[in-house]
Amino acid sequence: MRSPYASKFVPTGKLRRALANVPASCGTTEGTAISPSPGIRAITGTQGSSVANAFLNKAGWKVKGVSRNPDSAASQALQAKGVEMLQGDSDDPESLKKAVQGAQVVFGNTAFSSKAAVATDEDLAKLKPGQEMRELCCELEVQQGKNIADAVAMVEGLELFYLVLAF
Repeated sequence: MRSPYASKFVPTGKLRRALANVPASCGTTEGTAISPSPGIRAITGTQGSSVANAFLNKAGWKVKGVSRNPDSAASQALQAKGVEMLQGDSDDPESLKKAVQGAQVVFGNTAFSSKAAVATDEDLAKLKPGQEMRELCCELEVQQGKNIADAVAMVEGLELFYLVLAF
C-alpha cells in the first residue's frame, strides 16, 4: 500500500530549493501558530549537520536531531548550538517513531554499512549462501530507509520529508 505521505517525498537534488520554500510557520492548531520543528536523522554526519546548520540559521525554527548516541561529542557540539538531541536508530523503528513525532520537516539519510570493510564473525554469519558482504550491506541500508519512511509516515502535520540513501 502506498504511504499517504508519498506525495511529500522530494526528488533527490532538490533539498536546498525545498528548504528555501518551507514557510516560517508550517501549520496551525486551533488558530495558534506552531513553531516549525525539523527532525534530522543522522544529524552528526556531514549531511545531517549541514541541514541542521541551515535550519539553525532560519528564524523561528527549533531543530531536533536524531542520533544513535545523543551523548557523543558530536551530539553535544550540536546541542551547544541549540539543537535538541534525541535518541533514535535506523535499525530500531520504534526509536525513530518516537524521535520524529511533532516534526513538520524530516531529513533522513542512511549510511552504507562499514561491515563491508570490517566484517565481524557475527556479520559473516548473517550472509545468505552465495551472498557477498556488500550485498548484505545494501539490503541493510534499504531496510534502514524503509524504517525511516515508516516512522515518518506516522507523523501528523508533516510538511516535508526528504530521504537520502547513500548507495
